[in-house]
Amino acid sequence: MKLIDWLKRTVYQLLFGLNIILGLLMLLSYCSSFYPPSQVYLISILALGYPYLAFSHLLFIIFWLYKRRRYVYFSCLILLIGYSHLNNLFSLTLLTDKTPKSALRLMSYNVRYFNVPYLHDQAALTKAQDNIFDVIGSTKFDVFCGQEFSGKSNYYNQRVKDFMQNELQLNYRFVGGGSSLSIYSRYPILNSGKLSFEDSYNGAIYADIQYDNKVVRVYCMHLQSVGLGQDENKLLDKNSLSNLNQGTTQQTYKRIYNKLKMAFLKREKQAEAIKAHLNDCPHPFILAGDLNDTPSSYAYAVLSDALKDAFTEKGLGFGSTYAGLLPLLRIDCIFYSNDWNVCGFETIDNTYSDHYPIVSNAYF
Repeated sequence: MKLIDWLKRTVYQLLFGLNIILGLLMLLSYCSSFYPPSQVYLISILALGYPYLAFSHLLFIIFWLYKRRRYVYFSCLILLIGYSHLNNLFSLTLLTDKTPKSALRLMSYNVRYFNVPYLHDQAALTKAQDNIFDVIGSTKFDVFCGQEFSGKSNYYNQRVKDFMQNELQLNYRFVGGGSSLSIYSRYPILNSGKLSFEDSYNGAIYADIQYDNKVVRVYCMHLQSVGLGQDENKLLDKNSLSNLNQGTTQQTYKRIYNKLKMAFLKREKQAEAIKAHLNDCPHPFILAGDLNDTPSSYAYAVLSDALKDAFTEKGLGFGSTYAGLLPLLRIDCIFYSNDWNVCGFETIDNTYSDHYPIVSNAYF
């Protein structure tokens, strides 16, 4: 009997030791919002894993409650310290505002070039484009911000323009910038421009729109892509994980590490450049697009400062926007200046891209 009691205590102590290690990693991940990757890079990696660290603490809370152990307070404290991060991961907005008729409805969607890199024959390309058109046309909106919003040739780009203008009646548009950015609007575009990022194919564009007797500026952004390519499939591949001592596997993970590091460093500068442009904006504005980074990151902290995140304002649930290998990642956002009242947000759980489209409503 004493042996069994000793074994139980030992197992509990080992589990609590693991609980402490995960707690310390969680605390370090919180620091990513305050320290840019150029100063402390590794905590940016931890911030990328925040959803999974948070989930591990929820499991510990359930386990310690079941075992009636006081260890439960540790994970509760860790989550409480980072409450704002938890709110960025999971939004529980039960009360929704009535949407006025004058509200502006905006969709942001990274369509991955309509899957052009993965298709070759004309029938498949046309079908892929039509599938994404169906997703876009599944809900009504007034403004569309598209990332990687171009096809394989002028023919497919013309199909995009015809669909957006003829089918959706978004007759005003501005396209340009890195990674095929597009803004389509139901309201007149008075002025437009773009922000180019140094040594990057990514970028941002903006359009000043005449809406509700005001001029509002809409930004469409796409921060630095990691560009994992086929390495993404190897990241959690059983064969890779079981052969960590092999040179080819080590080279793969080293390559992934270097790509992640470079992307974090570039997004730091890109986010700061966009923030500087926002600070000089003379109009109420909306910033929408693909951050390629999570809400625990430095880039998100820079861009969201003093702005309203539509998801945390009116979202419900986890709000994951990445449809790739890793779940629970919210890397697409819609931010509003404080002139706006956000009255609705949704993630459309249907996509033929590696991103889910997001839609929000706001009014003055």
